[in-house]
Formats: sequence, structure tokens, C-alpha cells
Amino acid sequence: MAEADEKPKKLGELLVESGLVAADKLPEGLEYAKRHSLPLGRVLITLKLLREVDLESALHSQALMKMDRLPARLAVRAITLAHTNNLSIDRALKKLGWFPDKYIEGEAMPVAIAREHLQNAESTFGKEHPESAAARIRLAEALTDHRKYAEAEALYQTASKIVDECFGHQSLEMSNLLGQMAGHYFVQDKFDEAEKLYWQSYELKHSLLGDKDLRVAECLEDLAELYDVQSEYLQAERLYLSSIGIKEKVLAADDPEMIQSLRKLVLICRQSEHGPESRQTGDLLMDAGMVNQKKIEEGLELAKKYNIPLGRALISIKQLNQEDLQRVMHAQLLMKDGGVPGYIVVRALKASCKLHISVGDALKKIGWRREHPADQRQLELLLRCSDELIKLEQDLTPEHADVAAKCIELADLYAGANNLREAEMLLGRALKIYEKHDDKESGTLQTLQALARVHALQGRWAESQGMIDRAIAVAKKNNAKPTAQLAELLESQVRILHASGETKEALEKVAELVELRKKVDGNESANVSSLMELQADIEVSQNNVEAAEKFYARSLAIKEKVLVGGNPQITGLLSKLGELKLKKADFKTAKEHFEKALEMNRNLWGQSHPVVAFSELSLARCFEAMKDNEKAKASFARAISIMEATAGPQHEDTARVLEQYVEYLKNQGHLDEAEAISKRVAEIREQSELRHTAMQLRTIH
Repeated sequence: MAEADEKPKKLGELLVESGLVAADKLPEGLEYAKRHSLPLGRVLITLKLLREVDLESALHSQALMKMDRLPARLAVRAITLAHTNNLSIDRALKKLGWFPDKYIEGEAMPVAIAREHLQNAESTFGKEHPESAAARIRLAEALTDHRKYAEAEALYQTASKIVDECFGHQSLEMSNLLGQMAGHYFVQDKFDEAEKLYWQSYELKHSLLGDKDLRVAECLEDLAELYDVQSEYLQAERLYLSSIGIKEKVLAADDPEMIQSLRKLVLICRQSEHGPESRQTGDLLMDAGMVNQKKIEEGLELAKKYNIPLGRALISIKQLNQEDLQRVMHAQLLMKDGGVPGYIVVRALKASCKLHISVGDALKKIGWRREHPADQRQLELLLRCSDELIKLEQDLTPEHADVAAKCIELADLYAGANNLREAEMLLGRALKIYEKHDDKESGTLQTLQALARVHALQGRWAESQGMIDRAIAVAKKNNAKPTAQLAELLESQVRILHASGETKEALEKVAELVELRKKVDGNESANVSSLMELQADIEVSQNNVEAAEKFYARSLAIKEKVLVGGNPQITGLLSKLGELKLKKADFKTAKEHFEKALEMNRNLWGQSHPVVAFSELSLARCFEAMKDNEKAKASFARAISIMEATAGPQHEDTARVLEQYVEYLKNQGHLDEAEAISKRVAEIREQSELRHTAMQLRTIH
């Protein structure tokens, strides 16, 4: 209860005593309010003497005092505390040790206060006044919070009619109300109704305010949250991105509101399971606003002329410094190896440059926690090798053979980071240098072989084959006898032919190559065994089961002699042989191979490793073929359990294992269980892949 000598204070007194309005300014507000028949609080806001949030604190406190519950002196202190510490009035009161009763006359405190506000507004202005509409909306929000949805909806409908009559259907006030009504449906899981109203609110705000207003961005975030709750991650991601695009025009990169929005986007990205991305250095620099297009073009021309990476060219013309180049390289690595989406990386780059921190720290600031130590180590190797290349160019000459060797080393690092364009450029430069040195045949061969690999990784089979053919010609030129180097080049040629679909020619050449390897390394070398395995793989692709089995068996016999027991190469061959035996319905032998491979894999990797799970799957299919359903089901169960524990219940690998189990269940006639698991597989794929079939969002300007 309030103390006997304390009476509820008027609004003006509360505001002056709490220091929110200067005492000499209050008469001006009171006079204006009286002259125009307006509430004092609204007048003070119009005159820019008071903030909306502070008025809410004062009105809330006044309502509590009128209910004879909050002492006036405590109300003043709470309003001041809420203002200075950016707190809600309820939190400020709790900090001061005042806790209201939860219910007043059987009704929740916030609802009772909002109802009091509505009664005051209607008695002062009448039921059809905008202030009464605003009070109705506040009460509707409080009722929604306390799950009194029917009464809340009636209040929203009444408020909507008043807003339409007073401001018009295409007004900002109507847009705000539509957003609030959408929220009312949202909390009830009435997503269709909420979606319709959120879009109407957005379209109204966008048409009235344009695409540079934070209120439009907030509408997009409301929609993004709606789609997020429904697991429509692609739509949510795009909407958050559109919202951030607006905020970037208004807010600084390190603004707390911007950081908060980026964190929301990051959470969605994690749900979307983004795969590796690649962006060219120039594109990344322009997107991040670090270098303009004209200077990029100048840098590209220089890079092409001297066969150097674009980043180095930009440093040489003083358009980029070493620190910023490191940031860009780190960003590229994170996109390719860390799964960080490009638009997140661009914003991290902007924040990194502005705040003078690393890209990793900028990502952590916005809530990204996926950076692995391996990414950092790879980046450090790239930077160190790049610096060493520059030093060699300065200490020697750009055409020195040691420079070419360093180009190959750096190209290998770029290829490992999936930056094949930079790798190809560096290898092209190395090749030109070596071709000028007649005594550097080994360097030429190494470079041609590396270029063949880079082309093959891009599916450019003809160019890859051309590089290998050139390398073979160089190797044969000065060596009449077969060499290990020639054998290695011929093996690369066979693998390229096989990968590009030239199977017949690949089979002819691999048979010749096996004989060549025997002359170079002996009949029972690891290299001969690997070639026999390759020969068997090619036969399998042609469905030549008998020939494939013969070569796998020979390869296995050699590997078991020359390799330590339990080597992954041996377990791989055992599994391949088991598959062939299964295809031939030799179930007993297939089972022996699968069981041996499973035991070796358990010893190699432990009981709970994905490799062990796939071994269990092979064995499960074998038991199924043998009609031993009890053992088959047990193997499937172990495989599923391992994948769920290691990859996670929502991972694509888990879905693949479950898919095989579904086929088994269908074959056994367990259709209901199969259907239930099929639905789970579908849900995993919907959540883990970017769904290109998802409904298209309407255009966001």
C-alpha cells in the first residue's frame, strides 16, 4: 500500500521529479495540451521533450500508483533508473526491491494496467479517438501475452476500424497495426494468417518509407522469423539478408543492432548447412568495398602480365596492404573449407577492416563459431609461402628456377584451398620459367602433372589429357628405358581416361602399365597392386565381374604381403571383393570378406566411426541376402546408432544409412515402419539441403 502522506502524482510531476522533463519546460507542454485538448505525454513527445519509452514508464508507474500499490517516491526512482540504465519499468522496480502482486482482482498485472489505460483514454477522448485505439492495441497485446486470444482479437478489430477511419487504409499507422495483428496470430501458430498480415505490413511500409528505413527492415525480420519457425530456412535466410541490406545503408558495420541482425542470420545459416563457396579475389574486394572496379581491372592486367595473383598485383600498385590481403585470403578459405556463406564473409570483411580485427574475430562477434584450427593453419601456410615467393623474386630474378619451384608449392596450397584459378595461374608461370631452362626437365614434368590435376579437378578432361601427353613426351625424350616417373605419368593418364569415360582405352593402357610397373618395381610391389586395383575398378564400371574379381584378388594378395595388417587399403579391397561375391550370390564368401573388413576397421578406427558404420551396412545387406533377418536388423541398428552419434541425427550420411534400412524394411513387408523412416529421411533432407524447389519469395526491392 502507498504511504498515507503520499498521493498518486500527476504525470507532469512524475516526469519533472524523475528528471525526464525540465521544470521550466513543463508549463509550455501543459499550455499546448490544454489549448489543443491533447494528452500531456503526447504533447511532450511532439515537442521532442520526452521519449516514447520514457512516457510508457511514467504511465505504467502512474497506473500502479492509482491502484494504491506503488509508493510515489519509489515510482520516481524507478522511472529515473529505467531511463538511465535503458531498462523496462518492471525491471527497474524489481532492482529497487518492489514486486507487485501477480494478480489484481483475478487478472494479470499487465492486463489490469492496460485496461486502466484504456478506460482513461476512452473517458478523456471518447471511444473513436486514435488515443483510444492505441490503448486498445496495448490491451490486446497484454491479453495475447496471457493467452486471452478471443478478447484480444476483438480489440484489434475495433482498433483497426478506428485507424482506418482516422488515418486511412494505406497509412503508416495501419501498417503498424497489421504487424501487431500478425504477431497476435503468430503466437497462436496461425502461420497463414500471420504471413498474410506481415506481408501487407511490409508492402505498406515499403511503399511509404522506401528501402532505407529501419522500420521496413524490421518488417522483413518479422517475416524471416515466421519462416524460420516453420523450418523454411531458405526464405528466412533471404529475408534476413534483405533486412540487413537495408540496415547497412543506415547503420555502421559495428552498430549493435546490425550485429544482432547478423547473429540471427548466422543461426539460420547453421540450419541451412551451407556447402563450400568460391568467390574470386576481385569480386570479394569489391563486394566488401575495399577496392573499386577500376583498380581491380588495373590489378588484373598487371597480374596477367607477370603471372602473379591479383592480391599481389594490387599491393604492388598500392591499392591493398598486406594486412587486408590476409583478411581476404582468410575469407576465401573460410568460404571454401569452413562452409561460411559468402554474404556472411563479406560483412565480416567489412567489420574486420573497420574495427582492425581479424576476419575470424569479426565472425565471432556476429556469432559464427565454425572456424576450425585447420583453416588458420592453412591460411598461415599460404601467407608464408606467398611471402617467400616475393622474397625469392627480389633476391634472385622473376625467371629463376627456384621461383618456379616456389610457384608450384604455392599453387599446391591454393589447390588444397579449392582456389583452382590462382593455382592454374601460378603453375602456368612455373611452366614458362622451366621451359626456358633446358636442364630443368624434372621441374617441367612436375608442373605439367600438377596442371593436369588442376584441369581434372575442374572436369576439363581434354586439357588435362593434353598436359599428361606433353609430360609423357618429355619423359620419353631422354629416357629409352622405362622409369618410375614415366610409370607415374602413365598411371595419371589412365585415371584421367577412366574418369572422363574413355573406359576401353583406359583398360588397354592399364594392362600395359601393369607390365611396365613390374619391370620398374618388381612383380609384387605396392605400385603393381594399386594398378591392379585400378584395373579391377575399370572392369567393374564395365560390369565385367569375373575379370574384376581376378584383379582384386591379385591386388589383395600383394597388399597383404607388403603392407601392415589392418591397413585401410586392405579393408577397402576386402569390401570391394565382398560386393562382387554378393553380386555373384556367393554369400558365405561375401560374409567372410565383410566380417574381416569390419574387424579391421574396428581395430583401426574404434567401435564408433563412420567407416565402421558403412562396414556394418555391407554386412547387413549380406545377412539380408542370406535370409538371416535377425542379424541383418542388428547390423542396420548398429550402423544407424554409429551415424547418429558421430554425424548427428540430422546429417546427410545418417539419411543415407536410413535409406538403406528403409529398403530392407520394404523387402521384409514392414511398410508402416518403412514409411515412418522415409518421412524422417525427407525431413533431414529438407533441413540439411538448400531446397531449390522451395516456393519463390515475392520480389523484395
